[in-house]
Amino acid sequence: DVPRPDRPVFGQGRSDDRPAVMVIVARLSVGGAEAHTRALVNELSDEFRIVFVTLKPGVPPFGEVRTDRLAAWEQLDIGTGFNRQAPRQLAELIDRHRVDLVLCTNPYPLAYAQLARLHAGRRVRVLGVFHSTVMLTRRDQIEMLVYRP
Repeated sequence: DVPRPDRPVFGQGRSDDRPAVMVIVARLSVGGAEAHTRALVNELSDEFRIVFVTLKPGVPPFGEVRTDRLAAWEQLDIGTGFNRQAPRQLAELIDRHRVDLVLCTNPYPLAYAQLARLHAGRRVRVLGVFHSTVMLTRRDQIEMLVYRP
């Protein structure tokens, strides 16, 4: 029975004792940071249970992420603006999948992960990955203080 592209088979034959990493991106776009994150997920999936989360709905990451090696792929539909339910939804996913580390691509997912950490029933570390190291404006610098894990 061959898995269909619209039905991934997550975590087949994988041990549950590996540390779990939740990877959060805003959406599966063609951006450089997201492309690097997808490549990183493929590399990490041997050593870690990967829970891949998109905050915005989109097409499953077939062809870009080796979905057969993921512990789970979760998709939230947070809409536009700030969604008050999203931190609790992420906290539930952190608890359900026994996540040890949350890896966020860019500030938007990082803000939600920081709030989710407050609601999670387990201690989790949060790591933010940014595609730029140059903060040009004063506002950029202040935002970095807010987003800092």
